[in-house]
Amino acid sequence: MFLTILSVCLGIMAVAFLLIMTVGNRTSKRVQSRLDALDREYTPPVREEAATDIRREQKKLSAIPWLNHWLIKLNLATKTSLFLYQAGVTSTLGSLILMSIAGAVAIGYMLYLRSGDVLPSLILACVFLPLPSLMCAAAGQNDLQSSKHNSRKLSP
Repeated sequence: MFLTILSVCLGIMAVAFLLIMTVGNRTSKRVQSRLDALDREYTPPVREEAATDIRREQKKLSAIPWLNHWLIKLNLATKTSLFLYQAGVTSTLGSLILMSIAGAVAIGYMLYLRSGDVLPSLILACVFLPLPSLMCAAAGQNDLQSSKHNSRKLSP
């Protein structure tokens, strides 16, 4: 009995809702003409001027797209480009990182073949991981010291 009363009430409410939606959707001609006028008045111009891109073109940090994207996200471009420029290195940051990883893997594998132990080989490979970066830093320091030495010779 309760289900019958509930289904009749829901049916009446559904019919009423549909009637309200169909009848209430009509607007008067006067209102519709005013809305059309406002639409024409506030429409954006057909051809807008393109925004000028004033961002500086950033040079690639790596030739590999995902590595380049990752290095840009880390915001390492300014610091490392100055570091590599002062060291006189012409390779990119991505190639320096890949050389470090490849060298560490090669050294770790050779140590593993020689000793047969994984953990000592892995630890020693991690020690050799920053070797290319340290060589760049040493080259930059040598250039800095030689430029200071040359400037002392020139001054009376």
